[in-house]
Amino acid sequence: MTVNLSSGSVFPKIKLKTVNSGDLILPNDFKSKYGMILFYRGGW
Repeated sequence: MTVNLSSGSVFPKIKLKTVNSGDLILPNDFKSKYGMILFYRGGW
């Protein structure tokens, strides 16, 4: 069971595949203290 993030929560460490076959490890790969993630499922 997952828990929702709330204000002040620590972002969990996750590994994502990028469109160019690379890996993105969050939040480690953020270059600054703040960041934004956009998940786009695409269109049909």
